[in-house]
Amino acid sequence: NATETFLANSMSGEFRWQRVEQRHMVYLKHVSADIHPGLKLDDANGELQWDAHGHEGVLTVKKFALEQGELFAKWLDSQSQAANYLEHIAPSGNASQIKLRWLKQKDKWQDYDVEAHLNAIHSKAYEQIPGLKNWSGHLTLHPNSGNIDLDTQNASIDLAAVLRWPVPIDHLQGNIEW
Repeated sequence: NATETFLANSMSGEFRWQRVEQRHMVYLKHVSADIHPGLKLDDANGELQWDAHGHEGVLTVKKFALEQGELFAKWLDSQSQAANYLEHIAPSGNASQIKLRWLKQKDKWQDYDVEAHLNAIHSKAYEQIPGLKNWSGHLTLHPNSGNIDLDTQNASIDLAAVLRWPVPIDHLQGNIEW
């Protein structure tokens, strides 16, 4: 893997890193950052812990903006499924009022919760995943369920595996649950 440099144009807040035996802990308090190439974080707070057996964390973020999501695939193991998807779907957009909680042990997700307001979300179509342009709504995820309350205007969806061109959407409101 080639080393990739990401430059923080600005960063503020409290960042503490502690190691107790083989366990690492990172604490964030009112952390804001503008990281080149295109990641902005505003008022992140939380605690992350990891060791050889897994990791867990609680994180809240007031605002998050991502301009070139595919570039951040380089932060991950190049053989990982997450890196592959990031590289191909190239997500971008804004999220606010983000709340994350997770627990992963021995390479298995034990528990997680995600909640966020999404605005102007864009992605490219890849395999069976549709491409999105200018989607907005509120997302909630849990291990066995999730939902998104859509409130989208002037958007489109690209069903590349089915249709030649993206389908335009003037206005879409609704709730999708799984």
